[in-house]
Amino acid sequence: MSDEEDIILRDLNDDDLVAQMKDDLYDGLADEVHEGTQILLERGWDANLVLHPSDYQ
Repeated sequence: MSDEEDIILRDLNDDDLVAQMKDDLYDGLADEVHEGTQILLERGWDANLVLHPSDYQ
């Protein structure tokens, strides 16, 4: 089992979740990116901010 499989996305704070999603996107892990997107939207993030997290302050 790889380290990525051990990560529970819902347990991450927003900054760590965004960083993990960037890694997952780079690695081609579409399901994980989708899950992370859903989590951020559930946390009240605006959809545009999910697409452009570098604007997050």
